[in-house]
Amino acid sequence: MKKGLSTLLALLMCLTVLAGCSCTQQETAPESSAQPTASDAEKAWLRDNLPSMDGSTSLIPLEAGIRSALFGITREEATDQVEHTTTWGSFNNLVEGSVDLIFTCPLSQEQRDILAERGISLEEIPVAMEAFVFVVNAQNPVDTLTQQQIKDIYSGKITNWKELGGNDEEIVAYQRNNDSGSQNYMIDFMGDTPLIDAPTELRPKGMATLMDAVALSDNAANAIGYSVYAYAADMYSNSSSVKFIKVDGVAPNRATIATRDYPLTGYNYAMFRSDEPADSAARRLVAFILTDEGQHAVADAGYVAVNDIDYDYSVVTEKKFAGVGRGGAAPETVGTWKSVLNYYCLEDDAVTFLADKTLQAEVNDYIKTAWESLKKDTNDDDLWVAVSAQNGYFSVCVGRAAGEDCFIKGTTAVWDLRTGKKLSIEDLFFDGVPISERLIDYVVDCAEQSRSWGWYWQDKDYLYPYEEGHEPRALPETGWCLGVDEIYIEKMVCGFPYGARIELNDLPHGSMVTEIPYDMTAHFDKTAIDEGKVQLQVKPVQMKDNIDYVRLYDDQNVQVGLLKEDAYPTAAAINADLMKYAKTAFSREAIENYLSKDEDELFNENASFVACDISGFEIPGKYYIVYSIMDFGFDNYPYDFAIRVYDLATGKLVPWTVLLKDGWRSAARFEIDGKEQAIPADIGGEAVNQIDFDYFDSLDYFDYFVTIRFLSDETSKLLYIPLEYLNY
Repeated sequence: MKKGLSTLLALLMCLTVLAGCSCTQQETAPESSAQPTASDAEKAWLRDNLPSMDGSTSLIPLEAGIRSALFGITREEATDQVEHTTTWGSFNNLVEGSVDLIFTCPLSQEQRDILAERGISLEEIPVAMEAFVFVVNAQNPVDTLTQQQIKDIYSGKITNWKELGGNDEEIVAYQRNNDSGSQNYMIDFMGDTPLIDAPTELRPKGMATLMDAVALSDNAANAIGYSVYAYAADMYSNSSSVKFIKVDGVAPNRATIATRDYPLTGYNYAMFRSDEPADSAARRLVAFILTDEGQHAVADAGYVAVNDIDYDYSVVTEKKFAGVGRGGAAPETVGTWKSVLNYYCLEDDAVTFLADKTLQAEVNDYIKTAWESLKKDTNDDDLWVAVSAQNGYFSVCVGRAAGEDCFIKGTTAVWDLRTGKKLSIEDLFFDGVPISERLIDYVVDCAEQSRSWGWYWQDKDYLYPYEEGHEPRALPETGWCLGVDEIYIEKMVCGFPYGARIELNDLPHGSMVTEIPYDMTAHFDKTAIDEGKVQLQVKPVQMKDNIDYVRLYDDQNVQVGLLKEDAYPTAAAINADLMKYAKTAFSREAIENYLSKDEDELFNENASFVACDISGFEIPGKYYIVYSIMDFGFDNYPYDFAIRVYDLATGKLVPWTVLLKDGWRSAARFEIDGKEQAIPADIGGEAVNQIDFDYFDSLDYFDYFVTIRFLSDETSKLLYIPLEYLNY
């Protein structure tokens, strides 16, 4: 620990200070007090004789957590019982004798002088660890500062963010009022370095006011301020608009506070007057707080315990992401098709195919900056850059991964191709969508589905890492990022030991603005399309609101998408036929009979010898289109990618040609083994095993095409049909 906070701790650890004030404190709880639990009789006594309490506003959750454990009530109920004034207000109340006990940050020298003048001594008992943190606006590109750089900012030596690798803008350095607890921390942090005298407008009186200045004010983009971790991480309502600065390369969170890796770590205290009787309520309550039971209550309330209670602080290290969608009103229905640019990694780490060259330059500047920052942060240049687009929104991910579905660390950015505007996460969701709740529910569902299927990758459970019953409850502020079609969760975040990369295709309707169909052709360079550098596609939207997925067999990873029974009057008939088909096409017997030799390696100890997803999507009110995909398939298996079309009005299986408009034959192109042929008159009766929706550059003109493949063991039959001939 470097000079500054170490000075504070040295001052606080002294056993006597100033003549007439033997204000004592303990660095750790007495060994005799660190008991696993208090007796039922002791807790009953405390419930009947609870001392009057006050404290710093940042410690309201701490007292609420203690009350919750003691009275067996929820923390929300306990919070309603807590009234804290301020750091100085509670100190004055304790000095005047109007309260018995306060929860507070370390005392300032001015407070100690008051105690000395009045001949009062206090006992200061550490009950929770705390950290002094610096915050900047979420859009500020600066992520990390050294202690010396922070001192240089607040002494006036550094005045422009450009000197710190940021924008060429003047630094707006906010401070707190002199009678605040965080100002106590700041003065001691500065040590012998003089602190600039901030004007009144840069010295807000409340913690929320300072945080608002960094998050929301006109100066927010260039602002810096400070607080205590407990408040900034768990109590500030607009936390999505600010971010913590890493100090000497270490981010403040409960895990780094517990290990003291974060350099500006100290304590929160329970304080009472030294003349309290040995069996007073104040002393006995503090003794309860220092038991393992009490320390667990402290940790559960969002703080770090002072005792080693074997608590997993990595589970939740940041405040819940509190963003709410603001991307516009969700339509009642969406189109059946979506336009996409396939997710792929850039070979030269630069985008060269956008029609808007100004936007392209901005994208490439972002890639370069993000690459350098991530390389420095991870000390690794084995990084990748990937891009994707969907319905007019374009995203870039710069990251480090350890496998197809893993994600160690990285960052993303999303732009609206129509306006060129860079979007926030909130902009990507429809108005009012609770983003953390919607995404975490989806992530947990994906993990649970993988768990039920028994999917695994080598010996690492990438998709269902957390223990059953201990699912993450919310996304944290940091440790994840979002593209137009995937969420990236970093290693050790939300219980994913290797990180995760999860597609967002199946989010509920009305979640993201990217679900509204839009033709993106004009936003990509035609030459790049002609040369095959860009391959746009049109894909069916998975209308999952009316679909339930079931596992076909207990011993097979075969999943079938069935219509919900109340979706259509014909749902039961369609589901019965679909289940009959699934049991015939993907039974163990059918696959074994198809194999030319015994494939023992496909029959593992879990009996999950094949994985198949029989998925469906609706053309609402018209058709239910079903296709089967074998994730561990076999060449030419007749039902791999097989297509079935059901009429929602009758419940009957119908020919695939019902999906096409009259006149399609005159515009279509038919190939057998790569050679163009006349379209057979009875082609509508031939079974289809794949329908792709692509943007092809192999034809004489460029347009979206439906590519239809037919079941055939001997020949490759392809039918190209312009997209405008789709019958919906």
